[in-house]
Amino acid sequence: MTLCIAAKSRDEVGLAGVVCCFDAHISTDTYGSDTEIKLRHLPNCWGALYSGKQHRADELLGLLREVLQEEIIGNVLAALRVPVMQYKRNLVHEYLNATYGLGYEEFYSATHGHLSEEEVRSAIVGIKSLYTDCQLILFRIAGQSGDIYTVDYNFAVAQCSNFAAIGTGADTSLAWLHFRKQNVGTRVDQTIYNLFEAKKFANFAHAPGVGDRTRLIFLCSHEEMNVINERGLETLEKRYHRYGPREQAESRKFDLPNPCFHHFHWRQTNQERIGAQLDGRGAGPASKLLSAKPSHSEAPEQET
Repeated sequence: MTLCIAAKSRDEVGLAGVVCCFDAHISTDTYGSDTEIKLRHLPNCWGALYSGKQHRADELLGLLREVLQEEIIGNVLAALRVPVMQYKRNLVHEYLNATYGLGYEEFYSATHGHLSEEEVRSAIVGIKSLYTDCQLILFRIAGQSGDIYTVDYNFAVAQCSNFAAIGTGADTSLAWLHFRKQNVGTRVDQTIYNLFEAKKFANFAHAPGVGDRTRLIFLCSHEEMNVINERGLETLEKRYHRYGPREQAESRKFDLPNPCFHHFHWRQTNQERIGAQLDGRGAGPASKLLSAKPSHSEAPEQET
């Protein structure tokens, strides 16, 4: 799989921009390489990042490109959902044609293409199991504002407030960006580093399918594309080694000092007593503060 991240930011004069970070890994079931550019240009100041199967992403982006040829007036989410639902319909047609030799319209007619009831039920189960085979981050930069949207595997389209991530390393990267408090007001240089660090953290955590090569681009409202060069990547790498996450050395591991434990008999407790212990209200005859960890030979104190 892959990892793509996008975050809103502002340039030095306050104009909106989006920082994009992605790996270069592309693969099939038998081979792979770090050679792919996962950024796509779309009309009217729109752009996209993709993860998953490239041919599926390009097919979906082709439908989106038709909608984005003209300025969207009104509900952007509703407008973006139209081509996504068309893409889903195309997948349903493809599935029905390959499995039953029927088209979309024929299956959804009153006779269901003369399929038996069992075949209809089986087809419906198959249709419900379809998914996009790709994920997208869509972004638009215009003047003082920048917007980010995602298209997920289940065909859901959502708007994101500050940043978004897709691919197998997405959860790890999103957690790290929240930790770094990344937001729309974060200056560009810091946003670039935060996304670099989030992508490296996905590598550090061994997120499956995330390539080692990192690409970073800052896109401005006037459609200027600023690509981070090798010198910039080296600078980011040095900062990461100084401030980024690292493995804990064996010599720095520790044991909790005593007394740090409330000991009580598990079989003689209830939810209220557990809450009292966890809240530090500790206390009762069935609980005692240990000055040492209990040994297995010690009989638990009985409640009176």
